[in-house]
Amino acid sequence: MESRGKGATVGKRLLGIHVKTADGEVLTFTQALSRTIIKLLPWEIAHMVINLPTNAWINPATGVVDPANAVMGPFRSGILLSVYLLAFAYVVLAWRSPQKQSLHDRFMGTVVLQSES
Repeated sequence: MESRGKGATVGKRLLGIHVKTADGEVLTFTQALSRTIIKLLPWEIAHMVINLPTNAWINPATGVVDPANAVMGPFRSGILLSVYLLAFAYVVLAWRSPQKQSLHDRFMGTVVLQSES
């Protein structure tokens, strides 16, 4: 929806904002899709890792739930990666650019603007 017409999703329309390129053009489908992928990447990593069939809280030696002695498996490392990516995105928001761009906007060269009406 960001690559058509008003350059806004339903939620953005309700808030009176829209997305444009830095040049003021409407996003192409590829730009809008790439922006969304970058925005959702930390969340999707967390969802993939949570759904792994490995329980990271089980101590492999005893087979008992033991968070203190559990091995650092794919579950924990994936969650940490997701948390670090989210934290990095929030740090970027703390040091805003003049255009108030978030991380995915900076990567894609887009800005979120107030609608005229």
